Amino acid sequence: MVEIKRNYELPPIVFEAKENGETAASMKGSIIDGVFRITEYSGDKYLFDGVCRASLNNAEHEGAASAVIERSVPDWQLMLFGYKREIPSISDFFKEKNCNCSCKK
Repeated sequence: MVEIKRNYELPPIVFEAKENGETAASMKGSIIDGVFRITEYSGDKYLFDGVCRASLNNAEHEGAASAVIERSVPDWQLMLFGYKREIPSISDFFKEKNCNCSCKK
């Protein structure tokens, strides 16, 4: 089972996906003027969506209203899950088609 959570020991904001204690993926970013800037992603390409959603949710709870995924994250990684570089509203992101849960029903 993969566990995704924030690593508070690493600044600024780092989310990690771990399986059996080993880091399988990580995402780094920071909140600047209400914008969550995702600066780096590394690891398993299929964990990107889960790690990104977890970090966006956390960023919103910490006051970010929107997000930007920097160019350091490759285009193919975004296309794999249908992400855009700019997320004008984190709240709307979870309400729209990007959300695979039943929260909007």
